[in-house]
Amino acid sequence: MMSNPKGFALIINNIEFEGDIDNEYRRVGAEKDSVQLRNLLVALGFQVYVHHNVHKDELINPNNGIFNRFKQRFENANVDCCVVAVMSHGYENYIRMSDSMPSPSRGEYTGNYVRVYEDVVYAFNNHNCPALSSKPKIFLLQSCRGKNRDKGFRRTEVDGKAQPVVQQYSTESDALSFLQDSNYHPSNGDILICFATVPGFVSNRDTIFGTWYIQTFCETVAQHAHDTEILDILREVNVQNN
Repeated sequence: MMSNPKGFALIINNIEFEGDIDNEYRRVGAEKDSVQLRNLLVALGFQVYVHHNVHKDELINPNNGIFNRFKQRFENANVDCCVVAVMSHGYENYIRMSDSMPSPSRGEYTGNYVRVYEDVVYAFNNHNCPALSSKPKIFLLQSCRGKNRDKGFRRTEVDGKAQPVVQQYSTESDALSFLQDSNYHPSNGDILICFATVPGFVSNRDTIFGTWYIQTFCETVAQHAHDTEILDILREVNVQNN
């Protein structure tokens, strides 16, 4: 990565949600994630764009959505990398946007949710964004992926439905999932996906310091980016979160 800037980075962080009159779903502390992640990426040489409380159509509209405008930046610049972070509530492979729409029923997440792969990851593959062909595309996905929890000890909320704070808290069984598989379709090559938690589990958020995963990611990358390969850094992130 020798270009200047090293690449472009996009941060989507949904903290407040329309129609949430009682702040039941407000992601208290999540604003820290935007600050820390932006500071890290700027220090690494990225040009960073941050958006908070984004509606679904505002994000994925094929004509003037945030994703589409962000991809156009790569058409007019010679940069070496793309980073996309999406942080919000979620379930399974769906991430919630901030617009007020009916919650999904019968296990079908539509409405105000975007799909991790179809709407987020594949939007930047080599087919949909030729300017990024053969260039690394890194995705940071901070959200719950289920309701399973392990017992823990920190003052924590989960990035699913907000729950009352009690004396004993829940931690994610934190792990990372990586995707770099073209499956004979090179349009999906050069992609690395970093999930905050494994399928079926919650992802925790400290109400003061932000989400455990993003904060640990920022700290670990800052310490080791100068001498450690990215996959080894991510393994260390996993260790620090367990």
